[in-house]
Amino acid sequence: VQIIQNTSDTRDLVFYRNSYFAATGGGLVQFSPEGKRLKHFTIRDGLPESDLTALTIFDAQLFIGTRTKGILTFDGENFLRFHFPERQTEAVTSFLHDDVRLLIGT
Repeated sequence: VQIIQNTSDTRDLVFYRNSYFAATGGGLVQFSPEGKRLKHFTIRDGLPESDLTALTIFDAQLFIGTRTKGILTFDGENFLRFHFPERQTEAVTSFLHDDVRLLIGT
């Protein structure tokens, strides 16, 4: 089975662990520092959905915002989903952080 998804609509871009990562409507795309496409992460790799909205680096992890599934973290190998049952909003639009806090725009 091959999944073909459009990754041309980059919504956010960060540099993490010697790679660039792009949040797109078709998943998370990893690029080398020279711009070579290294990996395209999809739901088959652990994403709960492919419609990604925002990225940031906080506490040595890549934080990923999604359109309908809240927040994920990525440590370079594994995805972990945060679910906040007391919140109905699962759409993340932006991140802002300082040394001790991560603010999440919904």
